[in-house]
Amino acid sequence: MFGNRKGQLCLLISLAVLLGSSSAFADVLSLKQAIETAQGFNPDIRSLQNQFESAQAKTRQSLAPTEPTASITYNDLDKAFNVPNSGSTVYQINQPLAFPGKAWVNHASLDHQAQSIYYTLKAKQLDVANTVKGAYYGLALAQKNIELNAETKASYERILATARRRYQTGVI
Repeated sequence: MFGNRKGQLCLLISLAVLLGSSSAFADVLSLKQAIETAQGFNPDIRSLQNQFESAQAKTRQSLAPTEPTASITYNDLDKAFNVPNSGSTVYQINQPLAFPGKAWVNHASLDHQAQSIYYTLKAKQLDVANTVKGAYYGLALAQKNIELNAETKASYERILATARRRYQTGVI
């Protein structure tokens, strides 16, 4: 989601708005909080979390037996839906039993799929954390540059004031 420069710029601006002034930089939102917030609102991470939970549920369900079926059949009806006059009635309950090896193979396959989704989720979380860290430290660097520029400006203004005084007194 934040892989391109435009996404990084949006994240940087968002962090700047959240963090406010440079004096409140560390007080408003810590790096850990910024990462948790970004990961919490990332739609890709939410989607992967839901996929992982679904894959885990499918894995657990893969070893369960199939559902039984029950049916009633009325044979030799003289008219449609004339059930009391049927020639014979067949009651049937079916419970399919699959080959056990097939269930274990299916379970292993679904487990590997769930692990794959889990590692994709972790990679996405690390990617978002990396992007947030870059934006966070970029913002911190920008704020430090603003502070340094303000100090430099104040220093130049002091030098200018000193030069004006010397010029007015005739020292220069």
